[in-house]
Amino acid sequence: MEKNKITLICLATLAAILIIYGTLVFTPKTDTIRIGGILPLTGFGAFEGGQFINGMQLAINEINEKGGINGKELELVIEDSQSNPQEAVNAFNNLINLKDLNVIVSIYSAISMSLAPKATEQKIPLVASVATVPNLTNNNWAFRYYPIANQEIPPIIEIAENHNIETIAILYLNDDFGLSMYNKLKEEFNGEVFGESFLASATDFKTELFKIKENNPDAILVVGFTNHILTAIKQIEELNINTMIFSASTISTPTARKGLEASNKEVYAGTPKIYGENIEEKITVFKEKFESEFNKEIDHYAVSGYDTVYLIAQAIEKSGESKEKIKNGLLQIESFNGLFGETEIKGREFNPPLYPAKISGTEIVYLN
Repeated sequence: MEKNKITLICLATLAAILIIYGTLVFTPKTDTIRIGGILPLTGFGAFEGGQFINGMQLAINEINEKGGINGKELELVIEDSQSNPQEAVNAFNNLINLKDLNVIVSIYSAISMSLAPKATEQKIPLVASVATVPNLTNNNWAFRYYPIANQEIPPIIEIAENHNIETIAILYLNDDFGLSMYNKLKEEFNGEVFGESFLASATDFKTELFKIKENNPDAILVVGFTNHILTAIKQIEELNINTMIFSASTISTPTARKGLEASNKEVYAGTPKIYGENIEEKITVFKEKFESEFNKEIDHYAVSGYDTVYLIAQAIEKSGESKEKIKNGLLQIESFNGLFGETEIKGREFNPPLYPAKISGTEIVYLN
């Protein structure tokens, strides 16, 4: 009898704890606006995910220090996508079960594409960044803040024309972004374009580069992840292919430039004006805050996270904080001038500008 009594007391105590714990964790806070983040904390994208989260948190801190939005603070709730689309869907379901999210943010094309239909199904706005797949925003609850192929190719063509380039070979990752770059280059460039593609698992490009060398192009455009680009550039040197080298804006990140330090090659690309010496004061302020807070250099990913929060904040200020109102607010935005600069807006697309630049292991020189 005494044993049963003790058991009942223990169970009652445990139940009380669970009720209190549940109230603390799951009761919606009426004084906060919750931004869900499905971002890579592990997997191949962990570094970029960390930079993106730090940028988001810095923006949230700034907004909250000024009193929040309409008196409500922003709160970031993160689930790990593990750099995997299926795990990202599981993370989405976990966040949705919290019931009180206002908007969700994701990065990477494959991750965001797996989440876009879920966002439409659950009627919650999804703001994707570091995502370049063309048809992402076909889902009417999905938005994008990031440069896409349409922003990448014009600066490359401008540089090519200024150097009287007549033939460009493109070595590209055979995914949606790589294909978009290839097709856009063929469409826009007045000279000759021919291409060689590779798979994401590729670590050697000599077969493709031998074919390119036989055609003697004036320039080579390399498109892929940072490891692809750096390996290809190294092998271009080893094969004594003496041409101009172009790449996607990824090559201008500090991580990629460190990889170029061992190379004598200069690479040309469209690049956001967040690097270099003659940058805007607001970028300098952000740079100082970010490096002081996190002891890391700024890059595309940190700036994207920061700008994405301010884009969402602008939508909330314009329309309101509910899921439907944030969606409508994003659709009503006519101009947005983040750290990346004045953004081109087309429906659910927010595409920041890129500028012609020459990139080496030590510096970036903007060409206009």
